[in-house]
Amino acid sequence: MALTMSTLIQVIHKELKERIKAKGITGRIA
Repeated sequence: MALTMSTLIQVIHKELKERIKAKGITGRIA
């Protein structure tokens, strides 16, 4: 996937928030 740097940062930030939110519940790792 060719992503712009800003888009890549947004995706990583979103994934981190999702993992923090799911931590201890599902232990989901994308």
